[in-house]
Amino acid sequence: MKKFKKLLEISRYPLSYWRGMKFYRNRDWDRASIYFKKAVNAMPMHPQSNFKLGMCYFKQRKWELAYQFISVAVDLLPSKEEWKVQLYQSQLKLNNINGIKLTTSASLIEEELIS
Repeated sequence: MKKFKKLLEISRYPLSYWRGMKFYRNRDWDRASIYFKKAVNAMPMHPQSNFKLGMCYFKQRKWELAYQFISVAVDLLPSKEEWKVQLYQSQLKLNNINGIKLTTSASLIEEELIS
């Protein structure tokens, strides 16, 4: 029964997500992002795929793309508080580079993190 539950959980993720995780664990952000893009294309509403793709961009310092995909992940699964940290950090990086002011959502995240 335990193996069945694990198999069921694994099947809820696109196969390309698991391939991306192989490269993600080895810090090969370029190759990992290829598979996470495929996972997002296969299942656009899959929060973990969006988050990992966003984190690949985050690690590559592609702040706008990181914010875009992490934001989608947080919208899809708002209970993942730790994702909000990366969302906030990517927005801060955008702010520093592009002079973009914090949005209301990022300000709310900051307040949640502080309190």
